[in-house]
Amino acid sequence: MSAIAGFIDRDLSPGDARAVLEEMADAQPARGAGGNSVFCDGRIAFGHRGDAVGFPSGGDTILVNETRSVIAVVDGEFYDAPARRRELLSRGHRFSGGHGAEILVHLFEDEGIDCIRKLNGMFAFALYDADADVLYLGRDRLGKKPLFYRREGRAISFASTLAGLRRSPYFSEELDREAISDYLSFGYVPHPQTIYRKARKLEPAHYLVFQADAQRCETLRYREIDFGVKTTLSYADAAAELRRRFENAVRIRLEAETTPGIFLSGGVDSFLVAATAAKLLKNAPCDVFTVGFPERGYDESAAAAANFERLRAINPRLRHHVGIVDPEIFKLVEFCASHYGEPFADASMIPMHLLARLAGKRARCALSGDGADELFGGYDRYRAITLAEHFYSYPPVARQAAKLLAELLPSGAERSFSGRVRRFFDGLNPSMRRTYFNWLDRAPQEKRRLLYGHRHIADPFRIFSTFTPGGDGAEAMAEIDLQTYLPDDALTKVDVAAMHYGVEVRSPFLDDGVVDFAASLPWRWKNDGFTRKKILRSAFADLLPKKLAVARKRGFGVPVSLWMRSAWKIFVEEELLHGALSRTGVVDNFGVRRLWSEHLAREADHSYLLWHLLILSLFLGRK
Repeated sequence: MSAIAGFIDRDLSPGDARAVLEEMADAQPARGAGGNSVFCDGRIAFGHRGDAVGFPSGGDTILVNETRSVIAVVDGEFYDAPARRRELLSRGHRFSGGHGAEILVHLFEDEGIDCIRKLNGMFAFALYDADADVLYLGRDRLGKKPLFYRREGRAISFASTLAGLRRSPYFSEELDREAISDYLSFGYVPHPQTIYRKARKLEPAHYLVFQADAQRCETLRYREIDFGVKTTLSYADAAAELRRRFENAVRIRLEAETTPGIFLSGGVDSFLVAATAAKLLKNAPCDVFTVGFPERGYDESAAAAANFERLRAINPRLRHHVGIVDPEIFKLVEFCASHYGEPFADASMIPMHLLARLAGKRARCALSGDGADELFGGYDRYRAITLAEHFYSYPPVARQAAKLLAELLPSGAERSFSGRVRRFFDGLNPSMRRTYFNWLDRAPQEKRRLLYGHRHIADPFRIFSTFTPGGDGAEAMAEIDLQTYLPDDALTKVDVAAMHYGVEVRSPFLDDGVVDFAASLPWRWKNDGFTRKKILRSAFADLLPKKLAVARKRGFGVPVSLWMRSAWKIFVEEELLHGALSRTGVVDNFGVRRLWSEHLAREADHSYLLWHLLILSLFLGRK
């Protein structure tokens, strides 16, 4: 597990630079329990903390080439490192250690920063070219590993976490009010923003170039996911090719580890990962981890247990470990509110932390099913977009009648049938992109007016308007999810939680070969309006039990609305009405009180927005 940090600041003495660098590293203990490796030469300061997967224990994790003209630090893994290493050795390169990340400095020697296009893995890195006096920061194409930076004139700082970056020179604690507004809508701060006005996230599939003397600092995209060109294969051949690529993705993620683990839910994605891994492990032991809930409507542990029994038929040496989420664990909510470095309100971070803690006792890495929903049309909202497109093909009179009927339904909870129907119609707009945003937005205009009064706040929809998807309809929305929700929410949740407990999470669905092939598949092969992940189910029809193949998607939901009115009521009320949120004036206290009272009285379900406000208040009180 590892974290990186560093800076270029020619105004600091070498002694002061080393002291600052060690402070930055020490502020990131959750990403690496090992020691610090430090490089300071008067021009740059690089630090690496922890004992990362792929690095020999106790080895120096500052990477250099033969002439020491290229210096790098890496958080993450390159899955094709063994093949790249053999190729580089054949070209005369010499390696000083046995860790796979060392391929980066040698690839850079041969190809410059363009070598980043060839890297298949999860990574964030900093690389300094001493001959050209240029710093590069890079992040993997889907944003599995985080990297934050802060530029100030001729100086720049970077770190794996905001906690580390806050210890860097010239850091400003000034909050970004626009980022707070975006957070209330999405439940996360969209990249490249952070909660701090002058700090930034490096975007997925981008690298940054910094030249102090030339006053140059720019970010450049190095790779796209092309949804515009579709395969010429038949459906059957495409299904076979998808399976081949996925099995290879699982294989290379297992090769580097002797004690892997697997995250298992009651759904299709994690089952396919686990079943493929179980076959490849060939009766080697492996730990499988599941979490459940006491609330039946949210609990998948029984379905996961049934899946595990099917897996044992493939590999009898699998071991199943199950943890149950207790609604009394409000202290974990408080911990999570400060642990992510900025407000982060995906409630499934709670079971994710418990899952990672369970895994961390037995495994150094774990396989997960992340990314399958975005790549293969798994979310119900994709089907809803198709329905919305059909809705606008009906005559205006029919559309109006349908809306009036929907308004007669009771105002139910978010997950109830009536709640879903009302949300569908409330969000409708002739622009499908705006419709999709409306469904995701947890702080729509009327609620923002309650919280901000007449203050001008930028419309969060601008985040969506910057993308130019290659597909259309539901596929375009899935592309937007790949570039927004996946890196900023789903992968952030997993990486931060897992790293805290010493677990690297590997996602076979996000392998370059799988991603590129999935993008080439026609949308109707993924989601035909009736079947989600259609071609994925076809590709593994022999492995998928019939019951699982037709099961409804449940997700990793948390009964926040229920717990706010019961087990968490006292804690939530105290924090919302008397905590940091009420003291700082970030939002209008009257608006918060009104939302809370309406929620308690069951006049409306404001659970998502109240949860976002709660996490914001906890963050402001502990940052």
